[in-house]
Amino acid sequence: MAPAAAGSAAVKGAPLKAILYQTERPTWYLITHPSIVQPADLRGKKIGVALLGDSEDRFTTLFVERAGLSAKDVTKITLGTSPTDKILGIKSGAVAAVVDPAGAVAAKKEGLRNLAYLGDIFPLPFQGYVTTDKKIAENPLQLKRWLRAVIRGLIFLRERPGEAADVAMKKLRLATLPKRC
Repeated sequence: MAPAAAGSAAVKGAPLKAILYQTERPTWYLITHPSIVQPADLRGKKIGVALLGDSEDRFTTLFVERAGLSAKDVTKITLGTSPTDKILGIKSGAVAAVVDPAGAVAAKKEGLRNLAYLGDIFPLPFQGYVTTDKKIAENPLQLKRWLRAVIRGLIFLRERPGEAADVAMKKLRLATLPKRC
């Protein structure tokens, strides 16, 4: 599930193929402390990303720069991949963090602000899957079954978003956040 890295490897000759992209664009949101009402308010503040140098970090930099700030106007900090940890990070010092849709729902319940949908700045396919030419040639039926299962899951998301959100909240343990902050 690293199509950017796989694409770079394929350009250099690696025998890889992209087989599916789940979304039309990134599905991340920039969630902020309620005191942040516009991008300019991020100047001099900390923004949490999963890992410095990753896609979240780069998209956040694009967002900040398109909002008229310099990348040097904010400080990026690593908060890991857990939406719960990111929300707690916002409540205890960072003023913003990048989260997925389930994290955005949980953040709203915690009184935090959705400042931006980062997919608006990068409208290209995202969350893709790649495989090797060898896998395609040697086990096409397994690949077909896997693709069918993923597509059925995506159809479930589209046709029953409420149920899908409930499943995500339960699996990601976002139903309640600790009241430590």
